[in-house]
Amino acid sequence: MNRCDLESIYSLFARNDGDGEFSLGSKDLPYFVIGPADGDGRIIYTTKPTTAVAALRKCGALESVGWIGRYGLPSTKDLTWISDILKGNILLFLGDMDPVDLLAFAWLRGHLSANRVEYIGVSDAFWGLLEASSVQPMTMPCSPSECDALELLKDVFPDFCSKIGARSTELLEQGRKIELEAILNCEINKPLMMRRLGLTGQ
Repeated sequence: MNRCDLESIYSLFARNDGDGEFSLGSKDLPYFVIGPADGDGRIIYTTKPTTAVAALRKCGALESVGWIGRYGLPSTKDLTWISDILKGNILLFLGDMDPVDLLAFAWLRGHLSANRVEYIGVSDAFWGLLEASSVQPMTMPCSPSECDALELLKDVFPDFCSKIGARSTELLEQGRKIELEAILNCEINKPLMMRRLGLTGQ
């Protein structure tokens, strides 16, 4: 991702700051940070730390991973300490299936390099972890600003469809999204979730 794309994402968040889920995190909005169990542990970045912790607690993975979480787009000033915490490990991005979080993922991947950030958020693959007969009841309409952001998402994150899958992409095109909170009402396939987090055998 080039600098122009990164600046376009930041500008979009700045223009829509406070509109729906668009937010530029300020210094008075603290991060949720928990170190991994060991120096080589998995580290999750999430825009919904409370929800993500509840979901991972349900599948017994909470004690095996570290966490960095805050609502909205991270600040470039925070990238140095985030990189220090990673210590060369991959950052797992756990977020909503909506333009806001997908743009936040693209922004992080662009700054930290593509091979250091992996998307494990809500997606077609994620649906396979849930004991749910249908995902349709979990969907909700995107806000007007989120719908408008879809065009930028396509420009700066052209491979987003391969990250979230065909069905999730179709939902976004229809102006629908799925937030992490929806999964708390579902049973989670624990072995599959552990494998998705790279925690098999732990």
